[in-house]
Amino acid sequence: MAKAVINARLINSSTVAALDIVVTAPDPVTALRKRLLNAGHDPSVGLTVWRGGRVWQSFEHIGKSDTKRRGH
Repeated sequence: MAKAVINARLINSSTVAALDIVVTAPDPVTALRKRLLNAGHDPSVGLTVWRGGRVWQSFEHIGKSDTKRRGH
């Protein structure tokens, strides 16, 4: 069974969107992860952040901050 992953889109340096959540913050990806967890999403779900058609950041689990991988 494939691991669940939420796809997000980096709109600009301070805004990111995923599902029906749009977050503007100094660190938008961290703020989005917190919002997703507060909305009841499973902490073991992955998160991929896309920027201009490329993977910008990838998290194995939205509930763990140490799983970040940055793309190019």
